[in-house]
Amino acid sequence: MATAFDFAAYFHKGSLTTGRMQIQKLLYYVQCWSLAWTGEVAFDSSIQAWSDGPVERNVWAHHRYAPFAEWQGNPSALSPNERAITDAVASFYGKMNGAQLRALTHSEEPWIEAWSLGRNTEISPAAMLRYYSKKASCDQAIPERPILEESHVDDDLFAAVAQEQMIRWQETLELLAR
Repeated sequence: MATAFDFAAYFHKGSLTTGRMQIQKLLYYVQCWSLAWTGEVAFDSSIQAWSDGPVERNVWAHHRYAPFAEWQGNPSALSPNERAITDAVASFYGKMNGAQLRALTHSEEPWIEAWSLGRNTEISPAAMLRYYSKKASCDQAIPERPILEESHVDDDLFAAVAQEQMIRWQETLELLAR
């Protein structure tokens, strides 16, 4: 599995991005659409809700001081599926600059929910999966889903999302019962 640094390097070396903030938001969208399309995270590190939107802390810390030429990551570490997802995300969101992507992420449920719990709270993969799967099933403007090699949905992630949904339904039913 590729790391967040590998995805950032793929964006940067492929000239698919213009700046650090844009890379952070594109990393977030790679994670979101990987979950929606495959049921699996694209990389293992977490994404947090910062004031400027979703951030992968390790990439941010490295990119904060390192010149572009010294950025870590290996773009060739991405699998064909990972490259296809990354290309779809870059094609759809890459036309927006960092500020536009920040505004977009601030209008979407996963960041809003995590931010409401506190600064730098992790945006859960379950929240990303729930929101972007729903978005994919509607007729909203979304990245074009690439053709991917078949894989299975992670059982633990599926169970976590199902449990979260059951809790939401239980809370809703309790509210209605009052």
